[in-house]
Amino acid sequence: MVVLLHSELAVTKYFGAPITNGALLFGKAGVDFFFVLSGFIIWWVHSRDIGYKSRLANYTMRRLRRIYPTYWVALACVISIFAVMPEAGTGSELEASSLFRAILLFPNPDGQILGVAWTLCYEMLFYTLFGILIFAPIAGIVLMAGWLLGAMAFPDANSFIFAPYPAHFAMGMAAALQSRGLNLRYGVAIAAGGVCLFAACAVAEQHLGEVARHLCYAVSSMVIIVGLCSMDLKSPTSWPKPLLLLGAASYSLYLVHYPTLIGTNKLLSKLYPELSPSIALICAIAAATGAGITFHLVVERPISDFLQRRDSRMAQAAPG
Repeated sequence: MVVLLHSELAVTKYFGAPITNGALLFGKAGVDFFFVLSGFIIWWVHSRDIGYKSRLANYTMRRLRRIYPTYWVALACVISIFAVMPEAGTGSELEASSLFRAILLFPNPDGQILGVAWTLCYEMLFYTLFGILIFAPIAGIVLMAGWLLGAMAFPDANSFIFAPYPAHFAMGMAAALQSRGLNLRYGVAIAAGGVCLFAACAVAEQHLGEVARHLCYAVSSMVIIVGLCSMDLKSPTSWPKPLLLLGAASYSLYLVHYPTLIGTNKLLSKLYPELSPSIALICAIAAATGAGITFHLVVERPISDFLQRRDSRMAQAAPG
């Protein structure tokens, strides 16, 4: 969804409004879904680690390896572009403070060098709090509850701490808890209801405040995830291989799609200045999807395979 949003924005910048005429702008809600899904996955995979201090190292390593290595390669590519073409940015991308924040995924009030990385900053904060929950459950509960209550008491969509996103992670964890504890019979209906609610949010969002909009999308995302999870638990689904590949490449696609969209539209605008905005939109989405899949196959998957092989060698070499 975020790819659709950025595709329309990039095409509009270089060619004018495409035939969708703003219809894809709802794609920004993909961030809300992403955070709810993250909360779901972390609770589903690691909830049984809570209270076991010995499991913290494994949790931490898995989370760091999931986010950083592939991200660093994408970041290096973008930094290289700014180094060669500084006019492509604001001029602050190569400053030491920006580089430091970008590499470690610390919040940056001036914006991240790789634009979408602002969401990964929230991911790392959530991962950190969940790690505390594993190591010291009471402290983790207090910190998570404090973050959630603070964001609810002093909502500010433009603030890193007081943006509504802790509610998203909480809803995701609640969805995992619900799905694990109940054998839902009507998964298709629940998921469809969530999709309808999501669509209703998209239609009505202009009448909602910024915080209310995020929360509405979060609730509908939670319903969708509960429905889909119950469907998957009840009857294994055979998905087409292209969809499985696209799903596997989702993180890579998320990382590289925006620079690809900008570069594609800039190139098309120079080669074919009279190109239809709608054709440019199709080309941009295709280019971004292709770049994401390629990055997954060339970068993300080899990194993952290498780390798994290294773990296997270390496990075999370990005494006992």
